[in-house]
Amino acid sequence: MTELVGYLLSGLVTGAIFALLASGLTLSYSATGVFNFAHGAIGFLVALVFFELTTGLHWPVWPAAILSVGVLAPLLGYALHKMMFRGLATAGETAQI
Repeated sequence: MTELVGYLLSGLVTGAIFALLASGLTLSYSATGVFNFAHGAIGFLVALVFFELTTGLHWPVWPAAILSVGVLAPLLGYALHKMMFRGLATAGETAQI
């Protein structure tokens, strides 16, 4: 029974991660008209900054989370939109992919 609970929790976590990735890809495509295959890499970068702040610089979890998710992620999204996605929205399909 203990193994079943472990497999169930592992499956729920994996499914939740895939659902978040799929919804992020769908949201970025519907907002910009461009398939952002680097969606996972952007999430990884924010997670890496959070990890480095908490383990490398020994920041408390809440300030590191606020800086990573509340400041870095929106700024990164804004910068990518201004530098790349705005021009790609009017480009051809080959350039968009």
